[in-house]
Amino acid sequence: SDELSWGDIENRPYLRAVSGRAQVLKDVGKKEEAITQAKKLIRWNPSDNQGMRQLLCSWYLETGDTEGCTNLLRKYEESLCTSLSYSDVLLQFLRWKKDDVVENDVKRALYAALKTNPFVPDLITAAKMKKKLHEYISPGEISDAESYAYDARRVWRMHPESVEWLSAQKLPGNSIPREQDLIELLRSGKTFRMKCTHTDSVDSSAKITSFVTGTQKRKRCIGCGLSDFFWPRQLDQPHKTSADIIFHDNARNEHYQFDSRTDRWRRTKYSDVVEVPYWKILLQFYEEDQSDDEY
Repeated sequence: SDELSWGDIENRPYLRAVSGRAQVLKDVGKKEEAITQAKKLIRWNPSDNQGMRQLLCSWYLETGDTEGCTNLLRKYEESLCTSLSYSDVLLQFLRWKKDDVVENDVKRALYAALKTNPFVPDLITAAKMKKKLHEYISPGEISDAESYAYDARRVWRMHPESVEWLSAQKLPGNSIPREQDLIELLRSGKTFRMKCTHTDSVDSSAKITSFVTGTQKRKRCIGCGLSDFFWPRQLDQPHKTSADIIFHDNARNEHYQFDSRTDRWRRTKYSDVVEVPYWKILLQFYEEDQSDDEY
C-alpha cells in the first residue's frame, strides 16, 4: 500500500523522521528536496496528523509555486485553519499580480481569513514582532495568530507589496462604518474586532478603551448554551440612532475580568467607537456568506 496511516502506531517513528528530514532540508536551503519529502508525507498520510500541509503551503509560496499551493489548499479547503487561511490571502495576492484573479478574490480570501482569526494582520504588518512561546494555542485567538505570524512574516515580506496592500485594507480613509452598518455587523455574528470606549452593561462608571470582539448574535455569544445565560432585552428591539450599543465581548480581554454571567455584556456609544479594522471588507462579503448557519 502507498499509505502509512498515523493511526498505525508503528508508522509514527518513520513519519516523524521524514518530517524532521524535510524541515532540516529546508533549513539548509534545499527547498525543492524539502517539498518533495513533505509531499510524500501527505500522500502517505492524507489526514496529515503532523500538520505538514501548513509548512508545505508556506514553502510553495516561498518558492513562488502558486499552482502547487492552490492544489494543496483545494485538497484541504474544508479544514482551513489560521495558517492556511492567511496563506490563501498571500496566494491570491500573488495570483492577482499574475493576472490570474482579480483583486476582489484577494479581498474575499482576506474576509474568510479574518473570520478564522482577526489578530493576524496587525502582526504581519507590524515593524517588528517578538517570538512568544505559548503553553497552549487556542484556535482563532491571539496565541494562534502569533504562532503563525512569527514565521510567516518572512514569507509575506518577500513580497512587500502584499504587506502594503494588507495594511491599506485596515482603515480605509481612516474612517469607521456608519452606525447602522456597525449594528448590522454586530448582529451578523461575524467575528471582528473594534476599538471603543466601553463600560459594564449595568455600571457605567468605570470606562475602558480597548479592542473587543463584539457580537449581538445570541448563538455566537460565549456561554449561550448555559441555562443561566443572560440576554439583554434591549437587543430584541431595533437600534435607534445615537442610542447605547450593547454587545457581548467574546475576547479574552486583559483589561477586565469576567466574574458573572453579565460581565461579558458591554455598553458603548457610536461616538465612542475608535476603530473597526477591515470593516469595508467585512461589509462587502458578509451578506453572501451563509456559513454562520452552522453555529
